[in-house]
Amino acid sequence: MLKIHARREDLWVKAALWESSDEGNRNAELAREILLQGQRVNPESQIIILEMFRMELELATFLLKRKAVLGIAPNQPNEDDHKKEASISELKLSEIIYSRGIEMFPGNFEIHLKMLIISSVFKDAKDLQELIRADLQRLYPDIPEVWNGLALMHLNGLNKLRPVTKEKAIKNCLDVYRQAVDRLPNEKMCSLCLNAQLALMGRREVKDEHWLVKSTLSMFEKAIQLGALSESLYVRLIDLLEHLGLKDDMLTVSQSATQDHPKSAVLWQARLKLVVALGQGDVNKIDSVLKASLKHVPTEDTWPLWELVLNHFDAKRFTQLDDLIERACRSVTPQVCLPAKEWYLQWTYRRGGIKQLRNVYQRLKSMRPISLDFFKLYVVMESSQLAPKLKLIRAAFEEALLEFGQTEPDLWLNYMQCENEVGKDAARSGDIYQRALLALDSHLKESFIRKHVMLGLIQ
Repeated sequence: MLKIHARREDLWVKAALWESSDEGNRNAELAREILLQGQRVNPESQIIILEMFRMELELATFLLKRKAVLGIAPNQPNEDDHKKEASISELKLSEIIYSRGIEMFPGNFEIHLKMLIISSVFKDAKDLQELIRADLQRLYPDIPEVWNGLALMHLNGLNKLRPVTKEKAIKNCLDVYRQAVDRLPNEKMCSLCLNAQLALMGRREVKDEHWLVKSTLSMFEKAIQLGALSESLYVRLIDLLEHLGLKDDMLTVSQSATQDHPKSAVLWQARLKLVVALGQGDVNKIDSVLKASLKHVPTEDTWPLWELVLNHFDAKRFTQLDDLIERACRSVTPQVCLPAKEWYLQWTYRRGGIKQLRNVYQRLKSMRPISLDFFKLYVVMESSQLAPKLKLIRAAFEEALLEFGQTEPDLWLNYMQCENEVGKDAARSGDIYQRALLALDSHLKESFIRKHVMLGLIQ
């Protein structure tokens, strides 16, 4: 199989694992030969080199344990020195493979980190681990991912540690992150550091530790000072401050967020929510923040900001709502004016009833652009009356067809259903069907006919 699939790196690894396993031949030498042969055939293979490294570490550990059990190590006052010498001797092959891997893949910090992770499993490879750490810091001092890997190494087996040892491990991890941020004061490094600290805070066993919260807030503050806090982490910081009950700090942070990321609709929305929620919800203040956001955020992304303020003005019955919704409806950006007109219809119907709705509909339908959902919404509201006015419903459908009749088969089908269910006029429904076949673009006619047949079967 290996001859036929010689380029399948994973098969060489599986074959070697089987040879060295209890289920296989327990033949470490043959397993080593298989990997060496696989590496010659696939000289660029990372997984074979990594498996060679892991296997040599495993064999060295096995030999050291065996010697300890058999009492081969000298029992003298300087026994620790002899153990260390024995460990160095047995791990020599592992170190050679490590050096070879680094030479084969120069500049590849990922395989370097993988070797560190593999070696961390073996307690007798402490010196080798220190060598790998030192090489990583020497070769890749400006790579954020390397610092991140070095920091996270301190958290290996965290769940199995005693509370005191666990705290020490976390603090060692945070110390590495602090060194990293001092060395690389950029957004990527700060993001890796803060995401790790937030993940730690989410762990049940340490989430309420005051020192960890303090350290995390301190790192957030440093990132803000460096101008290196990302948009998503600003959002998480605001959530964290809310969880901690630091409401005044939330508003300050939201202001910094919109200064550092002025085009972020998400951060302006968070700031507006805070202005409303923290007792600064007077009309002038809210309108001022909204206008500031509209100057910076791309217009096509601003509807959530409009909607937030409109809903608040509606809830508080502010008289300025009429002016605000008019401004939104008259926007030249479809992403704003289209949902604004739909919002206006719903608000009018809810507050003023069907008569006011009809007046607003008549005025808004002449303000281009207009959406299909605008017409659909109005039809639903008219149809929901105890005595629906079929004339007005038909007029709305006809107006919608003028705009969307060529491209919307479902609109014609809805019109036909309305005639069948509300108008009770099958003949008129048939006329609409013929009109649809003439009006729709040719590539949509088949879809229309198929849907019509299916609706007919359902009925």
